[in-house]
Amino acid sequence: MAKTGSSAVAVDCRGDVRLQVGCDPGTGDSDSWQYAEFLVCSRTLARASPVFDRMLYGPYMEATRRNGKDSADWSIALPEDKPAPMQLFLNIVHAKFALVPLILSVDNLYDLAVLTNYYDATLLLLPWIEAWMASVAEISHDANVIQTKLLWICWEFGRKEDFSKIAYRMLMEEPPQSRNAPAGSDEIQAPRIIGTLI
Repeated sequence: MAKTGSSAVAVDCRGDVRLQVGCDPGTGDSDSWQYAEFLVCSRTLARASPVFDRMLYGPYMEATRRNGKDSADWSIALPEDKPAPMQLFLNIVHAKFALVPLILSVDNLYDLAVLTNYYDATLLLLPWIEAWMASVAEISHDANVIQTKLLWICWEFGRKEDFSKIAYRMLMEEPPQSRNAPAGSDEIQAPRIIGTLI
């Protein structure tokens, strides 16, 4: 992928805004190792996401800086976002489909689902959801951390059957946590509705 003079990834070489994603290593923050800068088209982002539309063209500071004296250096800081899922999202939004992987790990898929949920743009992922879900189907029986991430992914992607199966498995197959509970405490039971989910 092309790089610009200030080492930004040029998702759109004619882009008009720089997204500074993650924490800049120069901030001194110990968790600042995840940082990237992307040159993108503001109009493309605004069409893809109502959140970016309001951010870039609404009454917010990011939009007012565009209209000010620094319009040639229009940049938006997104310190809470992770660079890897943002780059994947930007490749999809800017129609760079050859750069979209057909297989994602559960962690990467989870990060992408969280990002697109935040920017209200999950529908853009529809062409890839089936392939991505097939690639993580075998993993769904693994550790509880992965199951909770898969539960969120299924919820965000609207996959009711997968959501129900994972929720049922989490409720019925996890070891009871109440074994370490003090004597006399009530045992935690799965709700009756769980039988209707299968």
